[in-house]
Formats: sequence, C-alpha cells, structure tokens
Amino acid sequence: MALPPLPANKADTWEIGAAFENEGSIMSVSAGAGRVLVGGSELLRMRAGDQGWQKREVPARIGTVWKVAQEPRAPWRQAVASESGVAIFLGKEGDGRIAHIRPVAEDVYVTNLAWGRAGQKSVLFVLWDNGEVVRLVPEEGKQETLALPPMAALAADGAGSVAMLAWEGFNRAKAASYAEAALIGNVYHLSAGFPEPERSSIGNQIMGYARHVVTVEWPEQAEGRTVDQGSVTLGRAGRLGRARAAADHRAQQPAPR
Repeated sequence: MALPPLPANKADTWEIGAAFENEGSIMSVSAGAGRVLVGGSELLRMRAGDQGWQKREVPARIGTVWKVAQEPRAPWRQAVASESGVAIFLGKEGDGRIAHIRPVAEDVYVTNLAWGRAGQKSVLFVLWDNGEVVRLVPEEGKQETLALPPMAALAADGAGSVAMLAWEGFNRAKAASYAEAALIGNVYHLSAGFPEPERSSIGNQIMGYARHVVTVEWPEQAEGRTVDQGSVTLGRAGRLGRARAAADHRAQQPAPR
C-alpha cells in the first residue's frame, strides 16, 4: 500500500503543541484512517485536516466513557462504552443516529471494543467482562454472541482481522509467572541471612535470572518463538533451586552463641 503524500499546505498540517489543555480524565484512545477518538470525562475527536479537537456530546445513557473504538475504514463510525452499555454513532463519520446496546445479563460491563470484518461487512466486536464476545452489525441492529470460550482480550488491525486471547491460556501464563515470581522472592529473602560473599553471589544469580526472563524469554514468547529451555534459563533455574535449598538448610540451623 502506497504511503499518503506529505502535506504541502499549512491548512493540511497540525500545529505541534499540547494535545489536551483541560484537566478532564482520559480513559481510552482509538485511532485509524487519519481519525482520532478520545473518551473519558468528555468525548473528543479529530479528523485529518482539523486544526483542533471537536467535542462530541456523550450519549445520556453512557456517562463517563471507558472505551472508544474508531472505525478505520468507511463509513468511519465511532463506538463508545461505559458500565451502562455501548453506544454507536452511525452514518458517515458517525454523524447519524445513535444505536444503544445493553448486555443481556445484569452486572456485566464492557472491557473492550474493536472494529473488524465478517465477510464483506464491517462489524463491531464487544468483549464483556464475563468473557463473552458479541459481534454487532450496527446498521442492521443485529448482534450475535460467538460460540467461544471465555476471552480475556481482543484487538483488531486496520484490515479488519481480529485477534482474541482466551482466559484459559491467559490464566495459565499468569499462574506460571506468579509462581516464578514467588520462587524468586523466597530465595531473595532467604539469602539475606547468608554471610558475604554468599549473599551477594545468590543475589546476583537471582537478578540475572529475573533479567533474562524479562528481557529475553518474554519478548521471544510474545513473538511466538520457543525459548531454548535447555540452556541459560534452566541452568540459572537449577542454580536458583540449589541456592534455595542451601538457604532453607541454613535457616534451620541453630543460631551461633
């Protein structure tokens, strides 16, 4: 896809300066196709060529906006959400009527919004906090709860492809990271009772292991690559385990008199 030409006229540019001068809260920002939508205590938008923010009236049923989603293709509609439900600004540039969507179950609220595609149609995906994902065809007033396991997150690109993360995989990853953090914390606290140079040696191993996980393993896994568990990581984990065993043994010994 060819990049758009750089502006040749001053009227086609934005003046560099503070994006927001008011003190209102900002809860969510969405951008696409040269359009920016900002939600919070106010609802603001800016389109290519605008010299400033345009304030949009927040639908009465919505109140403070938690999430916003700017459609990245024609007709460039906008969706906003709060604990009261979802409001969709229909028509070209969202200047038509407003459609409201409420969750079927009580005490359920929106955690994310994303514009995607279903065939040739541009549709809105809504993620509720109970993990359900609903696909909306706003102009037709149709909504469908997708037959999926509970989801933790969703996102879409400019082409309309939608990615989702299931709670099951998310919880497994969170449990593993929490267990690893607990192990590191236990060994670190136990090492405080060691004399030098053992205390510094164990502390250096702990910091090196944690740094390797954060700077090497997690970025590799985020890119979908398998980390070589047979090299640095397990070697340091083994030393970490041995250090913890030694610390436990030391802690059980009677204090010298």
